[in-house]
Amino acid sequence: MSQSFSILFSLLLSRFLESRPSEGFIQSATSFSDGPFIKQ
Repeated sequence: MSQSFSILFSLLLSRFLESRPSEGFIQSATSFSDGPFIKQ
């Protein structure tokens, strides 16, 4: 999986939850793309 895909997925996830501000979203997207869920 490409990094852009994981960031896109994080954006959709963040939009779905709508519980974090933009700053939190960026941190979330970064940690998500670096997380074990996306790592291959």
